[in-house]
Amino acid sequence: MEEKKHHTNWEREWLEGNISSDEASKYAPDNTPFDAFAQFIEGASQLDVPRDTSTEQAWEKLQSKIGADSSPKVISLTRRNWLIGIAASFILALGAFFLLPTATDQTIINTGLAEYNSVQLPDGSTVHLNAVSNVSFSKKAWKESRELNLNGEAFFEVKRGSNFTVNTELGTVQVLGTSFNVRERNGQLIVACKTGKVRVTDAASGKFVDITPGKFVVAENGDLSEVEEINTNRVASWMKNEFDFESLAIQEVFSELERQYDITITSDYSENELKETFTATLPTDDLKSAVETIEAIKRVKAEYSEDGQSIKFFRE
Repeated sequence: MEEKKHHTNWEREWLEGNISSDEASKYAPDNTPFDAFAQFIEGASQLDVPRDTSTEQAWEKLQSKIGADSSPKVISLTRRNWLIGIAASFILALGAFFLLPTATDQTIINTGLAEYNSVQLPDGSTVHLNAVSNVSFSKKAWKESRELNLNGEAFFEVKRGSNFTVNTELGTVQVLGTSFNVRERNGQLIVACKTGKVRVTDAASGKFVDITPGKFVVAENGDLSEVEEINTNRVASWMKNEFDFESLAIQEVFSELERQYDITITSDYSENELKETFTATLPTDDLKSAVETIEAIKRVKAEYSEDGQSIKFFRE
């Protein structure tokens, strides 16, 4: 039998995540209750922050609670039970500020590469998700607050009713009943209105602007752009198997093609050249045609890999 290695602080190192469970088992005595502790860890992984409390606020409260002074107590514990005791105390402390979500509280819908999905919300509104995007919302709280979170891009068809809010990391979009497109990619939020009226609020600055049909606005670097015009037929053009790129960095165009076609794109462009803007309409269901359009506009050549899963653009 292999002799146990010596490590006086293995319990703390394990709890703090500095060593793995396999490593801890090499240092621990044979009677250490690993299975029991694993149950605590599993329970902790289910904890979530309450809806009206940020993660930062929850941790501040937890740290304050742990650091609070209290009258000393002497409790006799064997080394065998010490690990379970401290783990249980930690989980109970977490429970004071975090909630265990129910299985039906949050609905999350994801799309992968070259994948699209349409989802009907509890009020009959519809979300059309573009590739590599996701939305999440609470069915339980929907009647009180029509609110969801978005990462990526989606087109919304909202039924009239109470305020409807789309939250993104870069800002929020609020409406009563309308149709609009929200694109949040790589630090840039673009909102285009097709029908009705939309309010866009920048998350960093708190600035907001209302846009009407045929208008769009961009939130980037803590500021909102001037409201600009867009043909309503071009709003969410990706739903019609085409993508309208209006003065978008060529690197962003490459990234979008990667999402739409599940491919990898490289080029011999410099970092500054990748920031150059590109304007064109490309198909989302015909890779060859999309590549040929880029070749013609940018005056470059494309080289396909043998398996067709990657493309490199280079100057002639």
